[in-house]
Amino acid sequence: MRYVQYRFARAAALSNRREKANEAEQKRLRVRITQDKKHAAAQLKTAVRTQQNAMPALRDSMNSRIKSTNKHVSQNAAQIKASANIAREALQAAVHKFSKKANHAREEAKKGRSKLAVQLKTQEKNIRQWANNKLKVIACLCPGHCLLSFMHRLLYLHGATG
Repeated sequence: MRYVQYRFARAAALSNRREKANEAEQKRLRVRITQDKKHAAAQLKTAVRTQQNAMPALRDSMNSRIKSTNKHVSQNAAQIKASANIAREALQAAVHKFSKKANHAREEAKKGRSKLAVQLKTQEKNIRQWANNKLKVIACLCPGHCLLSFMHRLLYLHGATG
């Protein structure tokens, strides 16, 4: 019986030691968890304050960039409008020049200066008028294309000279 009592006492002592060790470990863990929570709360507070301070600066920066972009867009629109007017005037001048040449074709044919004039002289008046009108319609239907080719020429010339 003494042996059994000895074994039970020994097991109880071992269990008590383990329990005390577990209790101490739990206490250390609770202290560590409390410290970590305080640290995380402080970090979160700092991050929120930093974010709140950064948002107005970002908003100001974005607004200034938007204002700058709007200014450049309006400048580009004005430039495009001016270029379109130049192209329209150039197209009108070209159509006028063509019409003038077509109207003076007979005089040039009499003088023998132009192959086109000779060809137009041999055509009947109504066919010549039809061809001239067809060319004018095509030239006026595609001002966008004419504007585009004109702009390409301007850019090429500007690049070549500038």
